[in-house]
Amino acid sequence: MQLRLILALAVGVPGAAALAQTQPPLGIYAPDARRLRLQQAVQLAEEAEPTLRRKRAELLAAEGARAEASAPFFNNPQASIEGARRQVPQSGLPTERRSEGGVGLSQTLEIAGQQGHRRRAARSVLEAIQAEVADVRRRVLTDTAGQFYRLVYQQRRLRIDEQAVALLDTASAAVQKRKAAGEDTRLDANVAAVEAERARNQAAVTREQ
Repeated sequence: MQLRLILALAVGVPGAAALAQTQPPLGIYAPDARRLRLQQAVQLAEEAEPTLRRKRAELLAAEGARAEASAPFFNNPQASIEGARRQVPQSGLPTERRSEGGVGLSQTLEIAGQQGHRRRAARSVLEAIQAEVADVRRRVLTDTAGQFYRLVYQQRRLRIDEQAVALLDTASAAVQKRKAAGEDTRLDANVAAVEAERARNQAAVTREQ
């Protein structure tokens, strides 16, 4: 309903602005009742599509994992500090106490192709999510374009119907004048009135659609 209302506002469908006032707040959907191009309507639809927003979040996470997997060292180096005190006996002298310490740095290395496997796995996950995002975007584009052009068609058809009503009303009024002057028959006047009423009914149907 909200997507259809966006597009109705976008292409200027009569009555859409009044309908918008009866609907819940549209948030990012709202186009401020201005005319939009298809590209802008698709952008609004993409921003409103929850599946696409979720997939884009997954894509960011996969890109982060891919960047992390591309690092030369996957595991962080670990530092260690050791300290000890010992007593050293000395001949003819008091026992000497000595403090000893050391600092170490260790780095876990991947062997047997582990790094290559990890990078390929991260790349495969990224490519899979990219394909899912592209698929959702294609679906949004197809749905939005279909509704957009249906609304544009109905809008233009309504304009034609309203022009037909105006012309037939004018023709009916002219026939009524000629009938009053004795130049046309009552049948001609009735036929003209029926055609004008039929055009009004058709315009009403188009406006409702």
